[in-house]
Amino acid sequence: MSLLFNLLKSPYFTLTLVPFIWGSNFIVGKQLMETFPPFTLSAGRFGIAFLVLLPIFMYTRRKRTPEKISPKLWGILIFLGLAGTFGYASLLYSGLRQTTPVNATLINAFNPTLTILLSILFLKEKLRGKQIIGFILSFIGVIWIAVQGQFDRLASLTFNQGDMLILTAALVWAIYSVVLKPFVSEISVMDLTTLTMFFGVLALLPSAYFELKAHPILVPITWDMIIAIIYLGVFPSVVAFLLWNRGISQVGPSKAAMFYNLLPVFTAIMSYFILGEIPKGYHFIGGTLVLWGVIWGTKRYVKSPAAVAPSNSIDT
Repeated sequence: MSLLFNLLKSPYFTLTLVPFIWGSNFIVGKQLMETFPPFTLSAGRFGIAFLVLLPIFMYTRRKRTPEKISPKLWGILIFLGLAGTFGYASLLYSGLRQTTPVNATLINAFNPTLTILLSILFLKEKLRGKQIIGFILSFIGVIWIAVQGQFDRLASLTFNQGDMLILTAALVWAIYSVVLKPFVSEISVMDLTTLTMFFGVLALLPSAYFELKAHPILVPITWDMIIAIIYLGVFPSVVAFLLWNRGISQVGPSKAAMFYNLLPVFTAIMSYFILGEIPKGYHFIGGTLVLWGVIWGTKRYVKSPAAVAPSNSIDT
């Protein structure tokens, strides 16, 4: 048990868990999208997540003296809620309904690129040589998986409106990650995640209402669907968001973004165990490149001042 607690204290371990959990979101969410429109699915997922977080949020605030939230920070929390909860998930689900998995994976591969570029521009972060090498290796690995080991497939790819939505989602998530970093020392991870999710749900509920009026669900909702939405609310939403926000507070958005490239690797592994899709050779080659890229890009991790701030604790 002590080993598990020590692992959970490591930003490397927890940031590795995030794409693993989000990989399950892709598989489960893909099945649910056949029944639920995007805003409705997002509202159900994050509505459940907020209900899970709320009692924990209230309990932890009673156990300590909560930080004073400035008007500027309230504005940032609202923006992060609209970007990370409302914008990213809705754009991603909308895009996945209109594009292919290959296109979606290729476009998502640009997420770390966008995050690193924004971090350099606005946070003045500097990349070391090993980080650049690691980023390039990971990027090639993701592309290799997406094109199934045949780069000539890139020439035959066509892009549609769904691809633009996913590209926009990647940009929104990069902005979320970069905007988050300067403020993580002013508020705890639990408060940050709960409050941003609250503002996101406020925007999702009316959107889902009008969406259902225009496109009502015509098939019966089964218990399997309900359990799947609860799963999305608890793990990809609560657990993954808490770990991602804490990871950014400890290592910064540029390094955290490299772990995002593990998403197609974990998705392929889970597809084998859940959907029975047998991994191919390109999965192993691309996955190895991604793993080496993450290892190289995150070598010599040194705690920043933010790493010892109270906001790095999920419970405080």
